[in-house]
Amino acid sequence: IDSYGGVRQILAQAKAINIANFESYYDELCKNNYLIDFFLVQKDLNSRFEEMKNEMDSQQVADLTEYLIGNINNTTIGKKATHNDFYLSDSLIDEIINGEFIKTISFGEYARILDSIFNELPESCVTLFSGLSGSSKSTFTVSNVIYPIIKNGHKVLLISNELNFRQYMMMFLSIILTRELNYFKITRDKLNKAKLTDEDIHMIKEAQKIINEKYDKPVHFIDMNTSSAQEVIRAIRKYSKLGYYLTVYDTAKPDSSVSDSSGQAWQRSLEMIKELTYVTQETKTHLWLPYQIANSADYKRRLSRMDLAEAKNIITMITNHGILRKIKPEEKDPENKLYCKPYRLVYNEDLGKWVKEKITLD
Repeated sequence: IDSYGGVRQILAQAKAINIANFESYYDELCKNNYLIDFFLVQKDLNSRFEEMKNEMDSQQVADLTEYLIGNINNTTIGKKATHNDFYLSDSLIDEIINGEFIKTISFGEYARILDSIFNELPESCVTLFSGLSGSSKSTFTVSNVIYPIIKNGHKVLLISNELNFRQYMMMFLSIILTRELNYFKITRDKLNKAKLTDEDIHMIKEAQKIINEKYDKPVHFIDMNTSSAQEVIRAIRKYSKLGYYLTVYDTAKPDSSVSDSSGQAWQRSLEMIKELTYVTQETKTHLWLPYQIANSADYKRRLSRMDLAEAKNIITMITNHGILRKIKPEEKDPENKLYCKPYRLVYNEDLGKWVKEKITLD
């Protein structure tokens, strides 16, 4: 301060800075801060070397290293924030007029009702699809979400920590047989017990041709034997660069590797949903997230977000929420090709209550 003039020197240096180069100055500052923190992390890892060598397995070492380095990336650089001024440009007006302001993909011909319910699948958003255990969330997702999306020419990343590849492949095979070959003679029991006729085998091979030739590997499946959100995030980032717009993560659960001494698993669920929401925004993809609701809701005919129990706080983080319940015995109709008596609830203002309205589905 005595040698160079203290504050006067600082002001002189400030005047020499070109404001037009602010971003490059700031980036240089971030880079140097990152390198300093990286050096400190390196020292930390060196100090833990014996512990890592003697007391940890390979996955624990990888998780610790990734956690320490990931914290530097998230807190020091801070480039994940996007800055915009409120200025309505001509290009934005054109996007609004042409229906391109919010980019979406449609469910298409096989799930038109879902298009109207969810406003298609918007970019950078999460759809929570909740239901009781055994309510066929996975079957519904393959039949009414994955299949319509790939039929429209989009790729799907399917991540599962419950069902395996063969179970999903069996669902997809059934869809191709019924919807594209109009063949309904193969039941799940026949497939599981290999009680197939020559006609069945012929139709399965026809379905194989359609799957392998028409769709060209439209679904990439990851059997994830963990509930780590970080593993899911890595997969979304990787495959979004390869053109996979939709990710299905079946089924979302809190990270079991994190201790829960307080018993508040919903807090971990909320944090997990936050992280998954951020990565969809970063990658400009959509995430379809099946989620299990409280078993106490099994007897109900109408479900709401309150049936998510303590995890209902996650509703604040998602864009769309769909709920699936089990079909009731009186709603079944084995003679109907849909195996049910379809209806919807319509609010009758004169009666002041919701009433059933029969609907016809094609």
